[in-house]
Amino acid sequence: MDGMTKKGFKGVVFYEEMYKKAENFMVRYNAKAGYRKIRSMAHLIDLAIEEYIQKHQSEIVEKET
Repeated sequence: MDGMTKKGFKGVVFYEEMYKKAENFMVRYNAKAGYRKIRSMAHLIDLAIEEYIQKHQSEIVEKET
């Protein structure tokens, strides 16, 4: 067991440049919203993955049939 991540979470590694872009986006987005609409980097990644899966789910279903 890793010991570095909380129970129920997985750690991921990605480029520092992408992290900085995401962090900058999150700060600007929350400032415009007037509150912490995106609560953390993990929350932003969850939102992005969920949106990507919803957008591309039909492509997988079409290929399987």
